[in-house]
Amino acid sequence: MKMRGDMKMKKLVLVKESPFSGALPSFVWKNLNRGDTILFIQDGVIFGHAMPDNLYEEIKELREKGIELLILEPDLKLRGIHLSFPDMFKTIDYEEFAKLVEESEKIAA
Repeated sequence: MKMRGDMKMKKLVLVKESPFSGALPSFVWKNLNRGDTILFIQDGVIFGHAMPDNLYEEIKELREKGIELLILEPDLKLRGIHLSFPDMFKTIDYEEFAKLVEESEKIAA
């Protein structure tokens, strides 16, 4: 992995589609490696509350592979939903989001 100073550079994938929209291609997370991050924003935060079984299994495998799974907490609150899978996802705020974008080598949305 590339290094910038002392920081490891990593990939960041932003997911803004609902798990129920049918608009999320599975290739989105096929090329991720340990240490990469998926951040669920906008309607993507619904992943933290509910998702179809097949997507749940894919997300679980990503977590086991060492992919960091984050959810933008203000988007959860805006939609009035709570995090149903706290063992799988970590919530972050806008400040942490900005830092994550700054530290990431590649960003895909």
